[in-house]
Amino acid sequence: MSEADSRAAGGDLAGLGVLVTRPREQASPLCHAIEQAGGRPLRFPVIEIGPAPDPARVRAVITGLQAEDLLIFVSANAVHGLQRLAGSAWPPAGILAAVGRATARALRAAGCGGVIVPERGFTSEALLATPALQRLRPRRVLILRGGRGRDLLARAWRARGVLVEYLDVYSRRLPDTDGARLQSWLARGELDVVLVSSGEGLRNLLQLAGASREALSSLPVVVPGERVADEARRLGCGRVLQAADATDAAMLARLRTLAQA
Repeated sequence: MSEADSRAAGGDLAGLGVLVTRPREQASPLCHAIEQAGGRPLRFPVIEIGPAPDPARVRAVITGLQAEDLLIFVSANAVHGLQRLAGSAWPPAGILAAVGRATARALRAAGCGGVIVPERGFTSEALLATPALQRLRPRRVLILRGGRGRDLLARAWRARGVLVEYLDVYSRRLPDTDGARLQSWLARGELDVVLVSSGEGLRNLLQLAGASREALSSLPVVVPGERVADEARRLGCGRVLQAADATDAAMLARLRTLAQA
């Protein structure tokens, strides 16, 4: 949809050029919602989701799960990654917890019930403060993720004397692109706002911007939560706007308030 068509269509986001940086497989619903509101989504994935680095280990661990094990899923990608690998061992045995609501929804959609999830917030801190986890004494804790990340969950459980293991059920990497498309959009003034879901994604985006990094950093950047907002400011972003969380609905709501300002 051209800018003229977007404005003619009206809507909360009429004519707004929005850089959508979600992984390729996850961007369509948000892009569709932006279009429906009259905006112009420009897709530019900054994280590529790949397979687990050691699928045999994942399958072995899942086969040996017991009811007293606690499985903490850090993202919806962790849910999908484990589901692909688990086969007949799905749903997994044990107590299931999700760092945020989107992850909890992915677990429920995959047939898992009784998921522990923070009532407010979507951080490791919020999950650790959940009353159900305060009372729990699991046999061991498995943190399901896609490679490197914060170690807060592991440190907190080890401080309680619980065995903790990381289980990489998918992988993340910088997409194989030179950033020329992004730089061209910036040079032509087609971008009005950037949506970024994580600190890692923002670092990748700024790397791909290359010589256009300063132009990119001058745009409003919508991020989920205080931790990513702090990272964005540290990386030089001049106008950082916090959404309630990383879900499509929350990011779109924050985008609407920007467009209406």
